[in-house]
Amino acid sequence: DWWHGIKVIEVDMPVEASEEYPVLRQTLGESPRQYPASEEDEITPFSMDDIPDALRPAVQRIREKLEPVCKAHLTDEYLELCLCLLRDACLAGAEVGRGKPEAWAAGLVHAIGRVNFLFDPAMKPHLPAKELPGLFSVSKGTVQTRSAQLCDEFDLGPWSVRFMTEEMR
Repeated sequence: DWWHGIKVIEVDMPVEASEEYPVLRQTLGESPRQYPASEEDEITPFSMDDIPDALRPAVQRIREKLEPVCKAHLTDEYLELCLCLLRDACLAGAEVGRGKPEAWAAGLVHAIGRVNFLFDPAMKPHLPAKELPGLFSVSKGTVQTRSAQLCDEFDLGPWSVRFMTEEMR
């Protein structure tokens, strides 16, 4: 538990009729982490050594689809989170060798994007959801199916701390 003390010093700032309340006018100092990490929330960096031998070729093909999209439209951190989710899927028995690598790559980005509000225009990075399928040359349904599979398997959704970017934490 932590508390905030707020002391109202003065109320004389006019508020535009179009503004919604409350309006944050000024902040001082850094905000504390939104969600302190616990051991189970920590994620170990991706390594091909963690991937079962039989799945390494498939994982490499998926990685080859992920890297250019993440580098061009997202961040290195998104790439790392997608690869870590891919590793976890492999270790959980997902059949990543089946299906198109583009479908897996798009599903990974969508799943990690859901956790980090990627599709919200106010966020950075931001990617409109309707553009994601085209980046991987797959259908919207394919993206949603793979993403749902990953989200269900790992109980992912908004605020899934383990797969949050540092900024979101």
